Amino acid sequence: MDRIKPLLERPELFFLVVATMFGLLFATLIPPFQTPDEYIHFYRAYETSELKVPAYHNELKGAGSYMPKSIKETEDATRGGPEQIRFNPREKYDQRLTKYALIDVPLNQDEKIFYNTVPVGPQYLPLSYAPQAAVIAMAKLFDSPIIVMIYLLRLANLAIWVAICFFAIKIFPWKKWALVLVLLIPTAVSQSISMGLDVTVYASAILFIAILFRALAERSRTITLSELAVLILTAVIMVFGKVTFIALLPMILLVRSKQLPMRGWGSKLLVALTPIFLYVIWSFITKDFNPAGEIPTSADQIRSILTNPFIFPIELMSTFFFVWGDSIAQSLIGNFGWLDTPLSAPFVIFGFIMLLAAFLSTDEKQRRPLLDRRQTLVLYALAAIYFVGVCLAMYIYTSPLEQRYITGVQGRYMIPILVMLAPVVYSSSISIRSGAFTRFVQYSSVSLLLISAIAIIFRYYIVYYPMA
Repeated sequence: MDRIKPLLERPELFFLVVATMFGLLFATLIPPFQTPDEYIHFYRAYETSELKVPAYHNELKGAGSYMPKSIKETEDATRGGPEQIRFNPREKYDQRLTKYALIDVPLNQDEKIFYNTVPVGPQYLPLSYAPQAAVIAMAKLFDSPIIVMIYLLRLANLAIWVAICFFAIKIFPWKKWALVLVLLIPTAVSQSISMGLDVTVYASAILFIAILFRALAERSRTITLSELAVLILTAVIMVFGKVTFIALLPMILLVRSKQLPMRGWGSKLLVALTPIFLYVIWSFITKDFNPAGEIPTSADQIRSILTNPFIFPIELMSTFFFVWGDSIAQSLIGNFGWLDTPLSAPFVIFGFIMLLAAFLSTDEKQRRPLLDRRQTLVLYALAAIYFVGVCLAMYIYTSPLEQRYITGVQGRYMIPILVMLAPVVYSSSISIRSGAFTRFVQYSSVSLLLISAIAIIFRYYIVYYPMA
């Protein structure tokens, strides 16, 4: 015990232990297909494992591939389909369903049906699903049932998230414990076990930010060619996963040219323009891949914004001040399953108090700010652009016309903003001893994760009838 304690004083090792422990717990407690769009992401990962891209089908008004019927049978067996467990808080999960799917629903790769795989977005590059596809390809060699693949994917995504974030914390130049607190909020941990590609997308964004922050803090250090390659790769992955991450690309402009392997603007242009160039090409390739059914509102929404530019700002204000704001605040701290299992208000408030205290506090040993005023203002501006971009994308693609508020905005989309601002938001008048700040982060993050685990248990396994 005496040997373990000093190790947990290191932020990256504390994150490694706690994120792995609670990630495994969440992966076990949250039933199959009970995270947002998990089943669609599984379709895309399986499709990628067969080296396919969506095939267009006019008669089905969609695009997709033929894949084993056992995928749908596993959904039905575990009650993961629409109008079953998700969005029905009184419906519980019986672990015997997992056993049934394991024993009585074999893979059977020969019997196939058509799956529409585009609703999560045709812009997603198959490369984004490469880790998940590799896991599925190996599982297929042993004819593993779909339920086994689901849990293997969750474990693989958890491993990817923990490994990348571990390295990001290790190289983060200042306020590492504030970053640890951000990455251990329950929303971040629960997202890490989802089968979707958001795990690799957000982990890539966090690593992208960390590498650039290290360059800004260590001004005498030159970014190596391998680090430049990682910056380009992470930029491509995050932009293909969420196009709004384009707002983060100008961060490379803050790095001094002499720190880059290609002097002048060469390296900066490579990092900033490569993902945009590839995204445009891929969008042209996939322009005929339409989601199932008709979604006529996007063009109309754009037309309405161009006709009346004040519509979007008004609906943005309405969203956060009147209608949807509570849901966004809850889902930033902790809202599980299909966002139908939120933490109660006191614990959400506790989570925000944790973040605020971690951001404002400074280590008494290091009071000098990481960035100068100009760099700090640029980061604030990029964070604001990213935030507005997320809301605008949700307004255009997921919000019905005439609704007067924006749907689809989730708190987890704001995690990159917290990572960007963690080193620059501080109060010089609030100084905490290193040991006290470390204890604060450790105890508060573990406490909130334990509370979240209890909330998940009550949601999915304990029959009770709260008052209406």
